[in-house]
Amino acid sequence: MRKSLKSFVPVLALCTLIMIINVNPSSAQDLPRLRWILGTAEPSHQDWSIKPLDVMAENIAKRTGDKFTMKVTIGGELGINREEIPMALQTGKIQMAYLPGGHITGSIPHLGIFGLPFMIGSVKGINPDAMAMYEATEAMTVREFKKLNIAPSVFFISTPAELISKKKIDDMGDLKGLKVRTWDEATSSIAKALNGVPVVMAATETYLALQRGVVDAVITGAPAMLTMSLNEQAPYLYMVNLAPPCIFICHNMKVFDDLPKEYKNILEDEFKILRNTLFEAQKSALDDALSGLRAKKVEIIEIKPDVMERVKAKVKPLWGEWAKKGATQQEAYDAVAKALNLPK
Repeated sequence: MRKSLKSFVPVLALCTLIMIINVNPSSAQDLPRLRWILGTAEPSHQDWSIKPLDVMAENIAKRTGDKFTMKVTIGGELGINREEIPMALQTGKIQMAYLPGGHITGSIPHLGIFGLPFMIGSVKGINPDAMAMYEATEAMTVREFKKLNIAPSVFFISTPAELISKKKIDDMGDLKGLKVRTWDEATSSIAKALNGVPVVMAATETYLALQRGVVDAVITGAPAMLTMSLNEQAPYLYMVNLAPPCIFICHNMKVFDDLPKEYKNILEDEFKILRNTLFEAQKSALDDALSGLRAKKVEIIEIKPDVMERVKAKVKPLWGEWAKKGATQQEAYDAVAKALNLPK
């Protein structure tokens, strides 16, 4: 009897261990089915900065056996204006969003620092300057996003904004009433400073706007010009090298906090991968776009140094004017001025 009891004890312990493992609430079979929306208003899934988002969504689905899926929207799929996307994210209508800094300054004014003309690239180059600005303002950015129940997941730098035009421009320092598509207060101020007429609109509206004469020129990145076929309406591309849009991929804080730990770990891992992928993709995005536009017979025009100096002289006062518009703007400007060693 003693012998049989001794042999039974290890078996009982093993069975108990198996039962504990099987009822573990974090086991894969118990994880919930979730579907997130990552809202963007970008024009195409073929855009260099949208493709990696689709890949991230595919990776999340694979890693969770299709239990956690994510849909990346483009254009007007959300049924709301671009300016309403932060509110949709804040309220949890969508769970993640692609938020260009210049498009959300109504909610978070200090992010307009990234759109000030010729600040990014004025010291060490586009990527080093943009990252220095991000790091200098990161604490206040997290603080201001938190007020909206939003947290930044990934920050990345797009390509510089250029100007594509239906007609040749004699002097970039004097646009002589040229109607120019802009997207926010900063780009509108630049157009005005150069004697242009700003027309604020979403990127997805620009092709028809050029076709119908609503605008004569469009400020946006060269990759977007190619993706949206703007070359069919505007054959002259001027390399003005305005501030590249700085993008925040963000998530709703409460929705993220409510996720199972397994899903949180997967998302945080994918955010790191996405950050690296976007950084690498940005390096070639401009060159690839310019090659594509040249192949479509777009005339790419470098602006003469003396003209560029006049352009910069006209728009640089916008820096100080912007900083004076509010407490967070001044806070951001002071932090960036210190990081880049700019005059206050």
